[in-house]
Amino acid sequence: MNTVDFHPVDIIKLILLIAYVIIILAIQDISPAVQDALIIGTHVFALTSVYVLFETLWLALTILIGVVFSILAHLAYMEDWDIARFEPFDIAFANLTLMLIIIIVVFKEIPLWTLPLVITITVANTVFYDISAVYIVSSGFVNLGFAIYVFYRLCKSSEERDNRFMVIALLLGITGSVFFITDGNYGDKDYGKFHSIWHVCSYSAIYFAARSIVSTETNLRKQRLQFGEGIQYTKLAYH
Repeated sequence: MNTVDFHPVDIIKLILLIAYVIIILAIQDISPAVQDALIIGTHVFALTSVYVLFETLWLALTILIGVVFSILAHLAYMEDWDIARFEPFDIAFANLTLMLIIIIVVFKEIPLWTLPLVITITVANTVFYDISAVYIVSSGFVNLGFAIYVFYRLCKSSEERDNRFMVIALLLGITGSVFFITDGNYGDKDYGKFHSIWHVCSYSAIYFAARSIVSTETNLRKQRLQFGEGIQYTKLAYH
C-alpha cells in the first residue's frame, strides 16, 4: 500500500483541532456572545480544505461558497434576519460538499451517473430544509457508504488511497456528527460551543479525506480527480 507522507500542515491541523475540542469542552460556561464568535470564527478551518483542493478549482470553490452561506445562515440567526433566505443554501451546500468529497475518494473518476443523484439530493435538501429528517437521513446514508468503503479499504488496501488519512477523516466525521446532532437549537445554553466543534471536525474531515488520495505529486495542492467518460460504471479507487 502506498502512503502519503505527513505534511507539517497535517500535524498542525491535528494539533489545533484536538486542542480546540479539549479546551472548549473544558470550559463550563461560555457567554452567548463568545459562542457566536466561535461559530463564525471556526469557519477558518475550511481554508486548508480549499487550499489543498485548489487545483481542482470547481470543488474548492464549491466548498468556499458553502462556507459563505454557512456564515450568512448563522448571522441570520444572530441578527434576526429572515433565516428562510439563507438556511436552505447552508444545508444544501453542506450536503453537496459531503457527497462530492466522498465521491472523489471512493472513485478514481467521477462517474457521470452520480451527477443526477447529487443534484436530486441537493435540490431535495434545499426544498425540504425545514424537515431535519430529510438531510439527516440523506447525509446519514452517504456517511454510511463512506464508512463501508473505509472498512473495505482496511481489508483490501489500494495503491491509490492512504488508509490512515481515510480513517482520520471518518473518525472526525463521526465525532462532528455527534456534536451536530446534540447541539440543539440556536439560543440553547451550549449550542455555539458544540456547533463550533462540529465546524472544526467536519472541515478537518474534508481536508484529511482529500489528503488520502495518493498520487505521484508531492505538493499539497494537486489535481485530485477527473470525470469519467461515457456511461461506463467507473471503478472504485483501485486497479
